[in-house]
Amino acid sequence: MKAPSLLCIVVLLLSMLGVGCRTLSPGGEQTSYYGRLFASADSVVLYSLNPRRSRDAVDETLHGYKVLGQTLLNKEQSQQVAEELYKAEKASDGSSVRCFVPRHGVRAVASGHTHDFLICYQCYQVYWFQDGKQVATVTVEGSPRFLNQLLQDARIPLPTNGPG
Repeated sequence: MKAPSLLCIVVLLLSMLGVGCRTLSPGGEQTSYYGRLFASADSVVLYSLNPRRSRDAVDETLHGYKVLGQTLLNKEQSQQVAEELYKAEKASDGSSVRCFVPRHGVRAVASGHTHDFLICYQCYQVYWFQDGKQVATVTVEGSPRFLNQLLQDARIPLPTNGPG
């Protein structure tokens, strides 16, 4: 049997340490998967969501949650949202609550794929969908303050119940 190359061992060790989730940008600072995805996206949209699943067939929904409003983000805003998600994920200790009542959503369309992130700061979770199928659940720790401010600046209504 052939011995594994040094490169394979290094890549395996780095991935086990979680280094594969971040890369260095040309300026030398770390960027996240969100940052790379949002930077390459054709569009990034921020949604305000009703945290209760909609049963009304006429409602516009994002994965079953009624859309209260949405705003197209510019590149700078997209990168700020990516940074907020990255910081929230890094701050998490991995714990979550079972409620999942998302009040925010982000959609990034990149390379012919649609990536949706439903965000629940109340239960510390983000559900990630790619092309309509859930592919991951990520835990987060933080505040919806920044996302709420973007929505308010765009005159999008916020959900009235719950922290985030």
